[in-house]
Amino acid sequence: MGVLGLTRWANDSERLISSQLTFPVPEGSSESLVDGEPADLGPKGDWLVIDAWAWIHYAWHSMNANVYQGGSFVEFRLILNAWIDTLEAAGFKIIVVIDGPRLHQKLGATLNRTQNYVRMNVKLMRAGPKLRADPEFENGRILPPGPSDCLFSVLDARNIECKVGAEEVDSEIAQIANERGGYVMSRDSDFLILGGNTPQCKGYIPFSSVEFVAQEIGGQPEAPPADDDDGFTTVSTAKSKRDKKQQAAAKLANLPHLLRTPVLPGQRATLKETSVRFRCFSSAKCASQLQIPMSLLPVLAALVGTENRSGEQVELYNTVFHGVANRMPVLASTLAEQYAAIKAEDASGAKDAPQPAAEGPDESEHEIDTRDPVLRLLTRCFDAVVQYGRKRRGAHIPVSWAMRQSVVISMHAVALVFMPGKSDEAIDRFMKKSDVHALEKYQLAYWARQFDQVLVSVLLERIYIARVYLEEPDEPSSQRAVVRPLRSFIWSAILAVWLAAHPDEEVQPELAEQVAQVSLDGAKEEEDDDEEVEVETEKVEGEEEEEEEEEEEEEEEEEEEKEQISKDDAALAALPKITEYTRTEYSLRKEDVPVLPLPELIETISSRTHLPIPAELGPLVESYASAKDSGSEPQPVHVPELPENVRMQLWLYAHYAAIPQMDQLPRDMWPLAATLRYAIVANRERLGSMRTKHNWTLQEVEAAVYTACVTRKLYKDATPEEHQAVVDAYARGSPPNRSISLSTMLGFTLETSVMLTQAMLLCDKLPNACTLFEAPIFHARLSEQLDECSQETAWRQFEDKELHDRVLAVVLEGIEDRIGRTRARQATTQRAAPSRQRRHLGLLSETML
Repeated sequence: MGVLGLTRWANDSERLISSQLTFPVPEGSSESLVDGEPADLGPKGDWLVIDAWAWIHYAWHSMNANVYQGGSFVEFRLILNAWIDTLEAAGFKIIVVIDGPRLHQKLGATLNRTQNYVRMNVKLMRAGPKLRADPEFENGRILPPGPSDCLFSVLDARNIECKVGAEEVDSEIAQIANERGGYVMSRDSDFLILGGNTPQCKGYIPFSSVEFVAQEIGGQPEAPPADDDDGFTTVSTAKSKRDKKQQAAAKLANLPHLLRTPVLPGQRATLKETSVRFRCFSSAKCASQLQIPMSLLPVLAALVGTENRSGEQVELYNTVFHGVANRMPVLASTLAEQYAAIKAEDASGAKDAPQPAAEGPDESEHEIDTRDPVLRLLTRCFDAVVQYGRKRRGAHIPVSWAMRQSVVISMHAVALVFMPGKSDEAIDRFMKKSDVHALEKYQLAYWARQFDQVLVSVLLERIYIARVYLEEPDEPSSQRAVVRPLRSFIWSAILAVWLAAHPDEEVQPELAEQVAQVSLDGAKEEEDDDEEVEVETEKVEGEEEEEEEEEEEEEEEEEEEKEQISKDDAALAALPKITEYTRTEYSLRKEDVPVLPLPELIETISSRTHLPIPAELGPLVESYASAKDSGSEPQPVHVPELPENVRMQLWLYAHYAAIPQMDQLPRDMWPLAATLRYAIVANRERLGSMRTKHNWTLQEVEAAVYTACVTRKLYKDATPEEHQAVVDAYARGSPPNRSISLSTMLGFTLETSVMLTQAMLLCDKLPNACTLFEAPIFHARLSEQLDECSQETAWRQFEDKELHDRVLAVVLEGIEDRIGRTRARQATTQRAAPSRQRRHLGLLSETML
């Protein structure tokens, strides 16, 4: 939502509207503190409601992860577990809430953020070697694919309650904190407003204010022995300096360390946590500082305006408040005055007379229903703001009745968003009762966190915004060129169910006609380009007759082709479409992608890759083809209602992995092996047969398999201390651009594969493999192979040679001809630097002579 100016005002008034709370670690080891003074903070075991995405961003960026190395999910898990350990030791009970479907109001902000990531990708990838070593570039604040999956795996392993919200979760988080009498932890100042209707919520804690207090283990260093006093004073400069250093070290040893992240396993030998402290902002103190009742905070937010305020409100406020440093106190004062005036009028029974703020003869056409108390208050405040602007500027401010009505109604809608019990339009549409049982299965999967909010957003908005991460900017984005065919299976599966439950959601005929017309125009242009200039020559009569017959036949064939093209284009235009936003070199590219039926997608794979269609999928294709041949409309395939073995074969075939050798692998390695096969085959199709040599090489495939096998064993068998040792052994700096692009390609494909698993309702059968790909190990392994040398690293003890060989064999089964050419790193010979002639020294020696 984003109330304009609220964060700046809260920071300026921090000491007045918040308190610093300190909780001992472990609980009960010392007293709790409020602003440094001992205090009773109530019953122990308070609830802490955490905003999931705010936590992900804060924890990930607190690692100062090397963006070129891709970031470490092993380190991310260490940090998340350390947070949970510390907060639970301090006596908190944790619940995490994740955002629901993306609202259409958030589309502009999401596109702007993604566009910034596109620019950042170009900036980081075009930086030279010296710039890449700069912390500004090395620690670029951009998230790779997979951190949310990593968070959920940690929460599930720790049995931490995790809820999926409906739409944006700010209101839901505040309501949960109010119901359980706990704190909210996020990084959005809107919780100061949301707390106005949640009196049992104990306050809002920004992530940026959290500090973990730790003390060095061990006592004060021993003081140096005193010299014998023989009555004389001896001064030693070296000794006095050494004493000062020892005294400074002894002093620092007793000072607490203030950390932004909890003490990690690698630090526990020298540091021990003693407490966790943070600033807790109170909505009651906020309302008291603004001198308005606490329940009016949502109305103040609507009056001030949010990021999605109307253009008319922006224009009016820019005129009224031009030159005003902070509008919050002015609008709060106006709100308090009008609220007091309305209360006085209600007490005296006086009629609420409208103030002459607007002008024009159309007052009756734009009346506002002042029986609603919020509308009545906002109307009075709007009129007061206009009068304030006229008085302040000493000039006329034209405001029409239509503008007055429009701005007041839009502010009323914003005020309702900040109030409890608001309806969630998006989730209500998705959860609407239907006779289609397949949709009910998707609805149940959503609340079980097995149907991503992105999928719901696509159903409701028909828009997909692809994630952006580091790739070669001169090459096409892998989201479009490689991953899109896999996404086609997702859109086909979920839209078939959605359109069966909501037939009115189909594409409008007018739009279909426009798309068909554009396609026909494009076909005509291509035909015009293909026309050849005829050269007149002398011909025999018989030859002329034969040529005339041939020309007539060609004309008939062309007419048939045109009819077929127009039929195909019309059929393509009538299909539902998903608007996908993917990266180009410097910006986002918007494309309408038609959603084909599943049988057609299966046939497309069969004809393009020559992979045989599995027996389980044969009936789907045959029934579709027979219905099409008979002229009847084929029945859509509802994936959730298919048997599990058919869904599994469909998932494998979409990954080009429907081979019997997959049964040789443990089930948790299926997604990684299938995804890697898909990346190799799809990238080869992008490159074409003439450029196969530039596809994944055997070294690169082996490095990806090696990484997954090591990471799998690392998660299963390693201790936290060994995890920390592995993270500490990671290389810094930047790998080659090709290595970075391949790593990103595999990460995007893994992310899409998880969405396909959810669309097929196979989450219980196919574990999430996003975190199995540890990018720093991939880059290190690939570098070792290119240098043809083996290094002793901390993760070598977790190698699984047997599993590695099995997975590599399955990945390469039947696609050996698609593997690229093996490369060796070129040996660089450094030239000896030419000796610099220091002529000034020669002149100096001659002068001395």
